[in-house]
Order: sequence, then C-alpha cells, then structure tokens
Amino acid sequence: MTDAADAIRHLVVVLGDQLDPASAALADFDPTRDAVWMAEVAHEATHAWSTQARIAVFLAAMRQFRDALRARGWRVEYRALDTHTHATLEDALAADLAALRPARVVAVQPGEWRLAQSLPRVCAEAGVPWS
Repeated sequence: MTDAADAIRHLVVVLGDQLDPASAALADFDPTRDAVWMAEVAHEATHAWSTQARIAVFLAAMRQFRDALRARGWRVEYRALDTHTHATLEDALAADLAALRPARVVAVQPGEWRLAQSLPRVCAEAGVPWS
C-alpha cells in the first residue's frame, strides 16, 4: 500500500516494443508524481516463437531503457523475470495496480490486438482509468 508521499498520479505502461524516450505516453511525465511500469513475463517471451538470442536482446534492451530512465531520476517499477511469479503481463499489471494504486494508467496503445484488449480490461477491473 502506498502512502500520500508515494502516491502515483500516472503509472506509465511501457511494453518491450515501445522503448522510445520520446513516446507520447511519457510526454507529460512528472518525476515527482509519476512512475513507469515495465515487466518481463515468461508468457510474452514464449507467446510467439523466437530464438533465445532474440529474447536475450529484447530483455537487454528493456533493461537498458529502464536504466536510462532511472538515470534521469525517474521512478521505474520494473518486474524482472526472476523477481515475481506472474505468468502474464495482465497478472503482473493487476498485482501492481492493487499494490501501487495509481490514479491513472497512461500508455501508448499496444500494437498487438490481444494486449490492446486485455490491458485496458485489467485496469477497468481494478477501477483505474486507462488512457
């Protein structure tokens, strides 16, 4: 549970294929009130066939992006594969919405239809607006 000092105005969801520091989702980012959310989950690594080398490069890029944001002084809620037991992005997001209790989730629409449908639904079920 977060206290008033840790309250999150916008939880900005950044997916692994959206690693752009000029992203529209980050345009209104306030380091004093907002946090970026990213998660590595096994399901996303295996949903579509991929080589282990490609998966390793993908995860390395996500971690490099995380580190670059943190170097700016931004709060990044990052869930690495070995730090949680959530099988899907949806499960990881639902758990963090309950724990972090942001006022709103901000995101660029996922390019994959499955996630474009499921992530806003997870937010709606948690009572957190998705925009």
